[in-house]
Amino acid sequence: MAPKGGGRGGGYGGGGGEGGSTCPGAFREDSLASTGPLFYFISYCVFFVVTVGIIYGFFRTRKRHGHAKHLLGPVFGLTIFCLLIAYALIITGTVLVECSVQSWREYPNWGIAWAIFYRLGEFLLLVLAFHNANATLRQGLNSSQTRLKILSACVLGIMGCLSIAVLAVTAYNSWTETYAGLGHDDVDSDTYLHLYFAYYFLYLLAAVVGSSISVASIFSLRSRRICPAKLRGWTIALAVSMTLWPLLTVAQYGSYIDPNGRWNINVSYAWAILVPFFQSLAFIAMLLIAKAASFDTTEQFTFNGAPDLHKNPATTVTPQYYQQPVQQSYPPPGQQHYPPPGAQPYYGAPATQQYYEAPGQPNHMGVRA
Repeated sequence: MAPKGGGRGGGYGGGGGEGGSTCPGAFREDSLASTGPLFYFISYCVFFVVTVGIIYGFFRTRKRHGHAKHLLGPVFGLTIFCLLIAYALIITGTVLVECSVQSWREYPNWGIAWAIFYRLGEFLLLVLAFHNANATLRQGLNSSQTRLKILSACVLGIMGCLSIAVLAVTAYNSWTETYAGLGHDDVDSDTYLHLYFAYYFLYLLAAVVGSSISVASIFSLRSRRICPAKLRGWTIALAVSMTLWPLLTVAQYGSYIDPNGRWNINVSYAWAILVPFFQSLAFIAMLLIAKAASFDTTEQFTFNGAPDLHKNPATTVTPQYYQQPVQQSYPPPGQQHYPPPGAQPYYGAPATQQYYEAPGQPNHMGVRA
């Protein structure tokens, strides 16, 4: 996990001043690696590369699919760039301290900068999943989005205020570890851990509500036969990823609060991979949702992408059935034709009738052709 900015730096090693360009002694036991081991540093680098790939997909999808710009708009771009900058900052700060270019007392300054961009990216990710993705899916339903906007404003407004509070505590605790903050008391660990736990718990609830709306929209689109299979699959992937990574974070902070519930270091390593993995999966899912969510009112699609003949009969190639013409009989010359007793005089055959019946459609007798 990235730095939390909560506790004192008792685990940090000695400061800088020496060391060459080859970073001798980097990530040794008595260095900064005691609180940010090499495993975490590698995870930062890996997900920095993954984020660069997502940014490439963002621009590529916007260029090739004009309809994708509704979801892949400025908010998506700002979100992914915030996380990219956060990874770049934490990588840079770690390298400078491990290479003894800077003292460990300067490392919390990097933590403050990281917290600003990372917390903003986390909040904007919720905005994308809760409002923007659902607004895109509900375009195909042609329904009013007033209720979605009101709900989004309430939920995201609350989460925005909590994000500011968490960011303030993170930045202040990190500042008390710098040279400028020496002598100032930080927020005690019990307080900030409970704040983090409450924040991510509410984040989880908001993500579950947003995911429920997405799944409900998918079922509505499916009932109207305008939901391609790819759109269903990636919407479910978005819902799962946006539920799992906050759930893992809640479990992690819950273990910190419970003195008897702390996990071993291997579980912490797993969390350091799983949380950014599911965050990245959420971005990838939204990229593919934006690509697949093309709702054209002139052409309705079934699950496999074929035209729906029941929804758009204009595309149906309808065979025509002709009734056999009735032969007319004429009496021989010089003879008068009389109809049988009780029958009406016969003056000729009726006009030929044509029937246009599509296969599978009920005909005029109520029987399918």
